[in-house]
Amino acid sequence: MLTLECLPGIIMRSIYYLGILNFFNNRATNAAAESFNAKIKALSNALRG
Repeated sequence: MLTLECLPGIIMRSIYYLGILNFFNNRATNAAAESFNAKIKALSNALRG
């Protein structure tokens, strides 16, 4: 039986699967954002010393 306690898990899984399906429909990923984030982290580490 579906309870309110199960609802957040079901919603999170639905969002996760929609992201996977989005890739196959549109060939869209968040690779550009991940690359930009990696460059910022590398710069931050370089400045730290």
